[in-house]
Amino acid sequence: MRLSKDLAVLRTGAGLHAFMGADAMELCNLTGRLIYITAFAVGKQWGEATDNPDVRILLGAANALGDLMERPKDLERHRGSIQSGLAAIDRLMPDLSEWALAEGTLRLAAILETTEGLNTSHVKQALESKR
Repeated sequence: MRLSKDLAVLRTGAGLHAFMGADAMELCNLTGRLIYITAFAVGKQWGEATDNPDVRILLGAANALGDLMERPKDLERHRGSIQSGLAAIDRLMPDLSEWALAEGTLRLAAILETTEGLNTSHVKQALESKR
């Protein structure tokens, strides 16, 4: 129950930043976390699933965040892709188990403790978490 509440809070924050926020780094932080957790759960349940349109949209949003991290002033250029990624998460999330989402949350916490931090390669690896 707590996990779904935490994910809802994360989704709300990411959505606010994606639709009207001006802080590119906070948008990357919140949305990147949500994308990773979702990608991990998708990978855990369905394998890579790159034939799923929402998974491809999710990867596109992750790539947009990666570009935005390098060039924060390009926020408006990437806003649409990020918003599409959040919409894809909304469509994917109801079909994902709480166990897979919880494991994704734990894996994310371990990644965030490293000096490297979260990046797009982690999202791609997360989709392969079933293997």
